[in-house]
Amino acid sequence: MYNNVGKLIGYYRRKKYDETKLTNFSQVGFVYYEHRLICAQSKLSIIENGKVRIPYPEEYYYLIKNLDFNSLDYSTIESLYCEFTSQLLHSLQYCPISDLKKLQIVFEQKLEPYSNFFYLHELNEVFKATMNSHLGLALPNVSFLDDYLDALDCFPSSIQFLILDLANLIIENYIPYKEIRDKVNNLVDQLQLDAPIVKILKASRNLRQLKMIDVQQRLKSIDTDHLNELMKFRIQRLLFMIEIEDIEQLSKFSESQNPAIKFTNINRFERCRPYLISGYLRYFLKDYEFALMDYKKALSINPEAVCFSMIYISDCLYELKRTPELHPYLIDAQRYISHFSDLHTDVLKFFNVVSGLQISEDESNQFRSLFESLAQLNSVSPYVRIIRKHLLNYAKKTHKYKLIFDYETMMLDNL
Repeated sequence: MYNNVGKLIGYYRRKKYDETKLTNFSQVGFVYYEHRLICAQSKLSIIENGKVRIPYPEEYYYLIKNLDFNSLDYSTIESLYCEFTSQLLHSLQYCPISDLKKLQIVFEQKLEPYSNFFYLHELNEVFKATMNSHLGLALPNVSFLDDYLDALDCFPSSIQFLILDLANLIIENYIPYKEIRDKVNNLVDQLQLDAPIVKILKASRNLRQLKMIDVQQRLKSIDTDHLNELMKFRIQRLLFMIEIEDIEQLSKFSESQNPAIKFTNINRFERCRPYLISGYLRYFLKDYEFALMDYKKALSINPEAVCFSMIYISDCLYELKRTPELHPYLIDAQRYISHFSDLHTDVLKFFNVVSGLQISEDESNQFRSLFESLAQLNSVSPYVRIIRKHLLNYAKKTHKYKLIFDYETMMLDNL
């Protein structure tokens, strides 16, 4: 455990130095605590690289104090955390949801008291986020990704998997940016674990890369006999998504084929995804009425998905000439928007203005953040096309054509 603690010390020290440029966070200054030498700079390098074989609790204690965190002798609770990690991974793959609820009680009683301590705080946050997402209670906010993906190397492989599994869920539910997707894809590639749950995560990555044959081969290698309902649902969901990605097959699609019909006890973040995918494909085929039906089914399972699907719902209603029906969706989205990326927040503000639900005196500044976010997307992203269409329509009604000029300028500047 000490090698991971040492790596995290190095991560936070470098982060603080990059943010503040204070010399006491440089390696030269960091080896002192209240003018007392903690250890040699050479030993600090060894500690931060996770290569210490014999723990030095006193040195760790003062290095962590330099970061303004609380420390303890980690060897005293190492077996507790290793055992819990093992139980959690087993429960996620092979046990009913009731066992995960029991494990959550164990966590609250035995591990949560350590949440104020350095490194254990990070582990506890990963454990809590994992259990909350699988129980359908909550996903971590988007900001979770930045801290934990950057510090991924500071954790053992089992914790790395939990972080990347959460990152995958956040990407599916919250984040459209290709750069972040690619980063997570690359990190998933490097996972060394060979458990079924890891194979499913890697298959999800293959699906995002449109490598359908790889998805099928990876899923075929999984022994499903003893997997729990959630793991079986994840497999069926991926197979379902492969099947309906074929536009010709979508026309033959029957509601009974949707795994969300069969697996009714799956958490809401997972179970709404098949409807969101089929909704998007129907939208792509301009079958707006049926697309809207799929989105409504997704929202009946997970209302938070209104933020992720708002742009498509808005366009469906626009094409169906039913734009007044958009207002309740916009109001619902406001309840959950704090969990989402800046792009989703900007999209919500945009449709509030162009639909007439809100009045803005200075659309140019208000929309600028949206244009900047759109510029980070692939130029063929549906977001880029849909916003342009509604912006053009709004400019025609209001005669504020400079908005179009600002939009096109921003897009061209970022090609």
